[in-house]
Amino acid sequence: MAAFLAGYITEKSRESVLGGMAIGSLAGITVIYLLGWLRLGLFMGGDFEKAFQLGVLLFVPPLDILKAAIAVGIAKTVRRMIEVG
Repeated sequence: MAAFLAGYITEKSRESVLGGMAIGSLAGITVIYLLGWLRLGLFMGGDFEKAFQLGVLLFVPPLDILKAAIAVGIAKTVRRMIEVG
């Protein structure tokens, strides 16, 4: 679901490929964390606040946004190479 959403947003944002990739990546990350947070909250007996602290806050800001930025940079380079070749 997250991959579909990220790809869909990227493809629909043809005006700004880089912007579309960034928005698509962030949307994919959001879906992954939202579903994971909900599942962890249920697993923890409905303590969604604790699940958010343990399952989202520890990872999202530093790691996944950095990984998304790196992935966008790589995807932009690959896309450019494919269009030239």
